[in-house]
Amino acid sequence: MDPNRKIQPVQADLDTTQSNKAPKLKTVPQFCESHPAFTVGGIRHIQFTLGDDLAKAGAVIRFGRKLLIDEDLFLDFVRSGKASKIAGGRS
Repeated sequence: MDPNRKIQPVQADLDTTQSNKAPKLKTVPQFCESHPAFTVGGIRHIQFTLGDDLAKAGAVIRFGRKLLIDEDLFLDFVRSGKASKIAGGRS
């Protein structure tokens, strides 16, 4: 190795359009405490009926038996209207 060789800094290829913040993962009770409009039973019901859609959206994550909610993605899912019809009902 040449002792006179200068080390060039590595330029990282960062996508500045993506947010680098970590997801806010909360358990169901923690989420309901932060957002009183949601009840534990309501969250369990939407998970039961729309669980696959929530998982595809990244809004919920299973960690063993524990259900973790990505706060931002879950609220985006609800805001987008995807949770407007959770269960049956009369048309």
